[in-house]
Amino acid sequence: MVTVSPIAQKQLENGVGLTHLVNPKARTWTSPTTGQTFKLKPISLGLMNRIRSDISGKPKIPTIKVNYGGEWGEEPNPNDPIYLEALAQWNADVSNRTAIFLFTAGIDISVPGDYRAEVEQYQPGASDLEVKYYFITTLIPSAEYDSLTNALLGQTAPTEVGIAEATAGFPGSS
Repeated sequence: MVTVSPIAQKQLENGVGLTHLVNPKARTWTSPTTGQTFKLKPISLGLMNRIRSDISGKPKIPTIKVNYGGEWGEEPNPNDPIYLEALAQWNADVSNRTAIFLFTAGIDISVPGDYRAEVEQYQPGASDLEVKYYFITTLIPSAEYDSLTNALLGQTAPTEVGIAEATAGFPGSS
């Protein structure tokens, strides 16, 4: 049983300050609640940004007819409730695709075969990435997703050693 300190619990709720859960040399992150340790892999920020910026399927802003003193025109209506609902769903889908990418590309873990069979009962034809994502999310509470996400994104952040090595590679940097 893993006990979470009141300070760590508050940090979990806020999703910040949990760098002590990451072992940068081993590239691991450990859940303070379950004790589950994940082996982390660097992710491509370029690919993640591509996933987030893909606007396919984004709903178009509807227009309304407006009378300009006898002449009719159209203006965008971004407050249309049907549009706002569709936009919220689209944003949720983008967030879901991003989370699937982060957790599946950034965590080195094998999914047990019997877990795939379980998922197939509820989502026939689920992709390997979806199954891996579902498996990972069963291993930790949702309150820790932000902390794990921060740890995954931190794998791509420059380190002092990396900066020094890169700087040393430029002529005249000594």
